[in-house]
Amino acid sequence: MSKDNDLKTEILLAISSRLNRAENLEDFLQSIADVAANLTQSEGSSFLLFEEETQQLYFAAAVASNREKLLKLRVPIDQSVAGHVYSYSQPLVIPDAQTASQIYRTIEQSMDMTTRNLLAVPVTFSDATFGTLEVINKLEGQSYTPEDQTTLEILASYAGTAIQQDNLLKEAEEVTREREELKRQKNDFVAIASHELRTPLGLVLGHATFLREMAEEEFLHDQLDAIVRNAEKLKIIIDSLNQAENFQSRNVSIRWQHIDLNPVLQGLIDSFKEEAEKRQIKLFLDLPPERALIRCDTAKLRVAIGNVIKNALVFSEDGGSVHVCLKKLPGYVRISVEDTGIGIPPEDLHRIFQRFYQVEPHLTRKHGGIGLGLAVTKDIVESHAGQIWVESTLGEGSTFTILLPTDNPAFS
Repeated sequence: MSKDNDLKTEILLAISSRLNRAENLEDFLQSIADVAANLTQSEGSSFLLFEEETQQLYFAAAVASNREKLLKLRVPIDQSVAGHVYSYSQPLVIPDAQTASQIYRTIEQSMDMTTRNLLAVPVTFSDATFGTLEVINKLEGQSYTPEDQTTLEILASYAGTAIQQDNLLKEAEEVTREREELKRQKNDFVAIASHELRTPLGLVLGHATFLREMAEEEFLHDQLDAIVRNAEKLKIIIDSLNQAENFQSRNVSIRWQHIDLNPVLQGLIDSFKEEAEKRQIKLFLDLPPERALIRCDTAKLRVAIGNVIKNALVFSEDGGSVHVCLKKLPGYVRISVEDTGIGIPPEDLHRIFQRFYQVEPHLTRKHGGIGLGLAVTKDIVESHAGQIWVESTLGEGSTFTILLPTDNPAFS
């Protein structure tokens, strides 16, 4: 008897070990049904699970002489042992099935079989009940024992865990599909919107600029300047949308050049001097005394670094400072942009480079932008085999660091 118990324990442990493997649920349930019939010494066994569409129980797995036929049948909840066990989530033993009213005789008639005795236990996980595990007709006319019930309950718990895992996996896959569809719709909208806005905006900007040059009345100059200024802001937004979409769709080419970064950074600083002076922000630039040679796409890298400097200025209070530093390292150059701005909350640091993300709530923020600049910068830096990261203290400022290889492995 001890050897039989040891063998049963080994079989149950073997079934348990399969729970953490990626396995087809139908095959796993069938293997448990096989083991259930074997360990309880029964003629047949079956898993009956609840079916949402029919509001009945269906055979998910079975050990029977005509298994394929059985798997096509449905069992009503209110007229069967399986339905009773499912509804009340309690095990049930039928020692004499010949006179038991709970037996759903249609199954017997369809399968041309006779049920002598039956043991059924619920298949559950936590508070959820998924169905029933049944065994019928214990061999040699014996009756089902408490040990048989315990064995069946252990197997049913394995099945419940597997079903829950399968449900969670399906839910996760559905969420992933929905996210991918939303992502696709967003990308389509960005691509279409930016493309359709570009032409009319170009006409507005062109005609406004022409009228500004032709107008003689001073009061018209202010009005036309406002049109040109805001049209140029829209152009920057549309260009950012295009850049983000191109990197997202991998529809971007890198024009590699061998350049000195010193004049590039100097030119960027010069382009921001007027804005900095208006807000009394001190703009510092530290460059190495020797040339800082690097292989890169100059135009794209200028956009990336410019976005970081612009971001530092935007989020710095009037009278603050922005410090840009270029340092040469063995095989790399490091560009750091340090500001005395509002800083970034610690919980937002990991999201700062995400598309359309804004630290400020979109209904209350005062610094403008649509949250694409840093995302585009990250795409450009990574397309150059580089890295970008940020360190920040809320209320004190932030430091963005760009690390780029000087001899880019992607260059050809």
